[in-house]
Amino acid sequence: MWHLIKTNLRRHRHEDGLQVLVAALISAVMYAIGAVANNEPILSDASKRLGDLDIVPILLMIVMMVLALFAISFLLYFNTLLIARRDREIGLYRLLGLSGAKLGLLVCIESLMIGIFGMALGLLLGLIISPLLGMVLIRLMALHTPISLMLSFPAMVDVVILMGVVYLLVGSINAIYVQNPLRNFIRQQDVSAAPKPQTWWRFSLGIAGVVLLAGSLFTMVHLLPVSGVLMHILPRTQGRLIPPLLMGFMLVALLLGLFLVFEEFLPGIVAWFQQRSQMKTRNAHAISRHLIIKRLQGNAHSLWLTTLLCAITITMLGSSAMLFQYNQDLVQREIPTTVVAAGAGVDNVTKF
Repeated sequence: MWHLIKTNLRRHRHEDGLQVLVAALISAVMYAIGAVANNEPILSDASKRLGDLDIVPILLMIVMMVLALFAISFLLYFNTLLIARRDREIGLYRLLGLSGAKLGLLVCIESLMIGIFGMALGLLLGLIISPLLGMVLIRLMALHTPISLMLSFPAMVDVVILMGVVYLLVGSINAIYVQNPLRNFIRQQDVSAAPKPQTWWRFSLGIAGVVLLAGSLFTMVHLLPVSGVLMHILPRTQGRLIPPLLMGFMLVALLLGLFLVFEEFLPGIVAWFQQRSQMKTRNAHAISRHLIIKRLQGNAHSLWLTTLLCAITITMLGSSAMLFQYNQDLVQREIPTTVVAAGAGVDNVTKF
């Protein structure tokens, strides 16, 4: 079995190397965040700056949790793509008499070995990245804390536990995937199913998704003015309930609109462009657009989830940066304030 594992790792070294690199980058970033969150000098100075002893580690832990959610979703989806490329190989092993239990154990061990390599490389990279992340935090908060190599055993334990759970889950999924006897081989005749036909009804749903997405984003940006208008329209409703209810409704509209954009609108746009230029393009271009439509329809859920996770991650990072800059002299000087001036000083104030 170990010889077969070694052969498979060598045969799929490019795909496995890419998976190791992705796992290493995720592990490195998570270790860097954990190391900064456990660095006492930085936390002490940052807490003095913000006036709260708990807010900095709490924010860093929230960022780490969001990153962990993104990492789990991305690694599971990435593993699904890679294991699907081995369907013929798995089916051939089953035809040659390798039992489902042994084959499941084999792919599970391969996944664990990839996870161990990626985690080890990620911890080494994390030792390099963590001082850089600490310097960014010190720069954001205008601190004067000396920084050096951050060796944090609690952060290492967190990374090992999280990545261990992720790759145990990945290995278990792969082991279950290869249990089905000949399905993975018989269905592999590369008979590509045609994409769903693009009708005006489906494209209208896509346009509705764009309207929902744009309207929800606009309402969220102007939440208080819209809430005020609704309070005048609905005077009997308790005013304090309108903003949270409106926010919840807009979140649902945003999620639904984003999904319809990927599921209906983008394939409809590509199909419309294909029909419009059908007589002017070569067959290769038509085939490429056909594949784009098929991939958009097949990966709509993954694109939707990945977009949401990226948006949440960017929001958390931006919010953390804004909060870390709170109460800095430079930031306070940039905030506009009300100025009271006598008649003689109005011209001087106007110049600035």
